[in-house]
Amino acid sequence: MNLYHWYSEALRQHSCGDILAIGRAVEEARQSARAGIEGAIAHNWEHLIDAGEEDEIADKRRRLEEDIARELTLVGGGAAFIRGGE
Repeated sequence: MNLYHWYSEALRQHSCGDILAIGRAVEEARQSARAGIEGAIAHNWEHLIDAGEEDEIADKRRRLEEDIARELTLVGGGAAFIRGGE
């Protein structure tokens, strides 16, 4: 299995967010990342769900899909070290 990394504009706060997924190949990693979108929305934008902001939630979902479709980096089968932001 390999670890893949995307920079995420959807998860941007003070700097880009990150999406990490594992897979034997790029498409398997993309499928894994897509499978986690609803969990990411629930974790990162719970306030939108609570407020019933369906249009905003749909926009976040669309932006995460766009992030996953972008160019990615193969981290490899080892470890990833991600520098934090403010």
